[in-house]
Amino acid sequence: MTDSSTQTSTTPTSISSNPPQTAPITSLPRYDTPSEDDAVLGLISSDPTAAPHAALIPHSALQRGPKGDTGLSAYQLAVMQGYTGSLNDWIATLQGSAGPQGPTGPKGDTGPIGNTGPAGSKGDQGPQGPTGPQGETGPAGPKGDQGPQGTVGPAGPAGPNGKPGPQGPTGVQASLGSIKNTSEDGVVATFFRITCDGGAGNQEEIAYPNGLSFQVPPFIQLTTHIVPLNWDGSPISPVSDTGSSSTSGPRIIAVGRKSFIFQHPTGWPGFSKEATSFVLWGIPETSQKGTAS
Repeated sequence: MTDSSTQTSTTPTSISSNPPQTAPITSLPRYDTPSEDDAVLGLISSDPTAAPHAALIPHSALQRGPKGDTGLSAYQLAVMQGYTGSLNDWIATLQGSAGPQGPTGPKGDTGPIGNTGPAGSKGDQGPQGPTGPQGETGPAGPKGDQGPQGTVGPAGPAGPNGKPGPQGPTGVQASLGSIKNTSEDGVVATFFRITCDGGAGNQEEIAYPNGLSFQVPPFIQLTTHIVPLNWDGSPISPVSDTGSSSTSGPRIIAVGRKSFIFQHPTGWPGFSKEATSFVLWGIPETSQKGTAS
């Protein structure tokens, strides 16, 4: 660098082998510099053969040289030296290995309570704890469902006789007609009649009147009339035997030597009266006589 009166030394041979003497900045000669903030410290020499000396050089006396080329990065220099990895690989090589564990620092102050974390998963069931004291009796719970039917218990003692019940409906009333011989082999014919207050289609076992019985089941023919309770005296047609293939009466279900099963017609008690006549043919077990109907 040059100014109007001095030239800095650029040739090493022009610098004396003796190092320059140092001195405080405040004692250095000033080179037309009004303030230390406006100058830089430099070496100047007015004699090429003499050693340069330090002086404050104002910024205005300095000349900026041309901008140099951008230098190469460390990665580029490494590639020029034969490195073949990527930039990221190069950066990774710059990180050294972890250092040794440092000493434990002093315990810090307790920090503020953090937010409540999410609920953890349900843990395993713990062991059975000891039985606690008896608690107070709680209120009665709602009535439970009815349980299954239990087994039948033993029969209890007989209770006292109850009061007599109301009078029941009039049962079947039978009357036996006269018995007449019809042949020399002992076959006889007779008839009897029953009346009841509406049989409602029920089946009933009817014994032959007066203890009459037969050696073999007799043949029976029937004729039934149903008379309404409010009967006005007009003619009433008989109800025919519906036969064994039907499920409604009147009909003969089965015939025995001392009785038979009869199914009443479908008249209901309280609404009608039933009157049925039966004609029998058979061989009695003993000689029996009927009574007039």
